Amino acid sequence: MKKEKRNKYKLKGSIHTLEIKSNELLETGMASDYITTRINLSRTMATSRINPNKYNGDIFSFSQFKEVLKSILDETGIYKFRLTRADFRLDNYDRNHFQEFQKLNKYLVSALMVTYNSENGYQCSHLIKDSKLNAVVKNEYFECEAYDREQKNKVTGNTAEPAKSRFEERTKARQWRRLNNNSLICNEFSFNTELLKTEFTKNWKIRWVKAINNLKQVQKAYNEALLQDYREYKNVKPVRFRSLTDFLIQNQNRIFTKAQMIDLLKRLNEENPELGIANPVNREKYHKKKYGIEYFSQFDINFAIKEILRATEDFFNC
Repeated sequence: MKKEKRNKYKLKGSIHTLEIKSNELLETGMASDYITTRINLSRTMATSRINPNKYNGDIFSFSQFKEVLKSILDETGIYKFRLTRADFRLDNYDRNHFQEFQKLNKYLVSALMVTYNSENGYQCSHLIKDSKLNAVVKNEYFECEAYDREQKNKVTGNTAEPAKSRFEERTKARQWRRLNNNSLICNEFSFNTELLKTEFTKNWKIRWVKAINNLKQVQKAYNEALLQDYREYKNVKPVRFRSLTDFLIQNQNRIFTKAQMIDLLKRLNEENPELGIANPVNREKYHKKKYGIEYFSQFDINFAIKEILRATEDFFNC
């Protein structure tokens, strides 16, 4: 990735939404722009979904977040609770940002998917334009999604959301329960806010460190899928690709490094000698020069993760 482009990978971090459960109940459920509370039929548990940014505008510091959350909970009469979900957003406000970094974000999300052996990873596309709208991975403990926030705003009719591109980390109920020693006990406000800080500043950092140390496995997983696609579609009608060059261009967003491309070319030629790739290194060099495929170095990935961690630390340290 070119240095000028890499330096535009800038993010602003903040907590997006929370879900909490509490035994302290209202007589009825509560619904407003910033909190929705449901009470179960036996009236033993209240589940509240909270967007503190809708209370009095976007919040970009943890100290202000705690003040706003405390005010919201005081209004509802909830003083002890347990976390069941929290979403941390990393936003950019440039309308070109999502498409420019769609491939990079896909690589990052894929690293989590492969590292944590998740089968639940997918992309969605615009029905008519066929442009990619997101890349997401999910497991029982967390989710991570990079998505086109501007397009989502158009779909939902949200005119107040300034973000155009969003990278979101989501921690789910099973992880919160694990952090709470598998207890369903509700705790004080300060206990939960410290748990929130620990999860996003320490535990998510651990996930990213593991993921970026596993990039060779990510490339291997993609190459296995690409080889399978070539086997399956090379002789079908309607024709899917006319040549190896067609195939490589169509799948350039699944090829992330020079080494991955060389390995793919080598393995394609081993299975299909008729391709005549005498030297995969030279063929890669020719393809890169002629068609301009984008690759990412380890430095690029380290830079992106460093930016994610910086934006997270900036929020929680203010």
